[in-house]
Amino acid sequence: INAEYGGSLGMESKAKKRKLEETFLSEKQEEKTKKKKDSKPFSLTTPPKEILTQLCKFGYEHSWGFTGTGGGLSIALGSDIFVSPSGVQKELMKPEDIFVLDQEGKVKQFPTNLSITKPSSSSPLFVAIHNEKQAGCCIHTHSVNSVLAAFLGNETFEIQNMEMIKGIKKGIGKLSAFLKNDEVLKVPIIENKPTEPELEPDIRQAMQKYPDATAILVRGHGVFVWGENWIVTKTMYECYEYLFEIAVKMKKLNLPLVT
Repeated sequence: INAEYGGSLGMESKAKKRKLEETFLSEKQEEKTKKKKDSKPFSLTTPPKEILTQLCKFGYEHSWGFTGTGGGLSIALGSDIFVSPSGVQKELMKPEDIFVLDQEGKVKQFPTNLSITKPSSSSPLFVAIHNEKQAGCCIHTHSVNSVLAAFLGNETFEIQNMEMIKGIKKGIGKLSAFLKNDEVLKVPIIENKPTEPELEPDIRQAMQKYPDATAILVRGHGVFVWGENWIVTKTMYECYEYLFEIAVKMKKLNLPLVT
């Protein structure tokens, strides 16, 4: 009797375990299906507010330097400049949190989320970059790699003979060429200021002095990267991040950045 009783308990236990596993797998599959359904493909025709939201979340999840609500993004479309808000967690940002500015930096459209009252503190710098460079997108982060890289040079960060240099463009626009891996990549460096609007004169001066630059490092602060659209800008940002990181590691090994 005990054997039969024990045997039935064992079979019942296995059945329960199998049922739990099936339920778990079913729930995981439903979760994957929902994520796939909810995910929206990136494209150049995606509305700017949606792109900014997706990029902020993507950047946060990939350690771009958006922690503590830091950093920001902007996209220009016609005479409108869409900018991320100030003080909002990047991974939680929604399209209704986005501001629309004119080319002078004045608010044309406030977020429909009435709890959001202030655009990114980098807004004057975004506007300057969009106007000066006719940029379609600008990414600003406080990444550790960019902060460290800014201490590797005086007026410019320079690196050469790296494959990822080929992902950086000389200037902006469809006709601008990509750098070759054996060319020296130069990124202007400016000093930080107590507030971001105070950086505008130095940002403008650096863009004029280095017309081919598509990024500016702010020592002890972070980096600004821009391009003709969000796809080019995102691609270059990731290349810059790689180059900043490898430069810091090379410096530790006493390897030359330029040969």
